[in-house]
Amino acid sequence: AQPGDGLYATGCIGDGLLGLYAARGELGMLDAAATERLARHYRLPEPRLEIAGTLRAVATASADVSDGFLADAGHLAEASGVRITVALDRVPLSDEGRAWAGGRPDSVAALAAGGDDYQIVFTAAPDHAGAAQRIATRVGEVSAGTGLVATWRGAVMPVERRGWRHG
Repeated sequence: AQPGDGLYATGCIGDGLLGLYAARGELGMLDAAATERLARHYRLPEPRLEIAGTLRAVATASADVSDGFLADAGHLAEASGVRITVALDRVPLSDEGRAWAGGRPDSVAALAAGGDDYQIVFTAAPDHAGAAQRIATRVGEVSAGTGLVATWRGAVMPVERRGWRHG
């Protein structure tokens, strides 16, 4: 990743965490069909093979979202020696994710840290923004510096849990 790149997320973030809750029977707020869809998503992840060609053509850095979107974006920042800013209010959520989060920044952050989404977080140069946005949602940017910064509606938001930490 390079300063000036955009940060992108494919698919819906947070459905892996909600799927875990659904598989445990801990999502009473959803109807049976939504609960089953989320549990199936958790138990049988589907890799995003259909976007591989575009991703190869546009991504300057990428990772699958298995540890949690925030953790995996942080891995990209660390590996590239840059700062990545994630706008949590732009993270794409499913209808179930939006309902569960209820517009609360801390709940959106929890979904973004949940893991097991098996979507892709990637960066792309500005000249590839159009192609990147055909397969993903722009959720942030890359700048000089180090580390990961989360924001909510432009204000820096401290996030303690970013996802799974390998021991």
